[in-house]
Amino acid sequence: MSVETPVMPATAKAFIGLMAVAMMTLLAAVVGHVILGVGAASGNAAVLDGIERWSLWLEAVRRIGIATYLLAISLGLATIATVLRFQALRIGEIPGERGA
Repeated sequence: MSVETPVMPATAKAFIGLMAVAMMTLLAAVVGHVILGVGAASGNAAVLDGIERWSLWLEAVRRIGIATYLLAISLGLATIATVLRFQALRIGEIPGERGA
């Protein structure tokens, strides 16, 4: 009986990378929102106008981060399907090896 180990799928590598990118994107948006919140506490009207514009951009960054997370999750599910397919094929081969 021989042991076969599959090569790490490219979807698994992309999954890990995209999860890291998504986390950093969301973290940057949160830090940006905290900074804007501190600026909003000053109550200056000119500052509040700039904060509104930056808040819209940070919301877009947050949504891009969430979309990246969802893409990474779909790649993770594709990786699981690939590994399960390999395991199912391998289990089907084992009875033939028993007599060898």
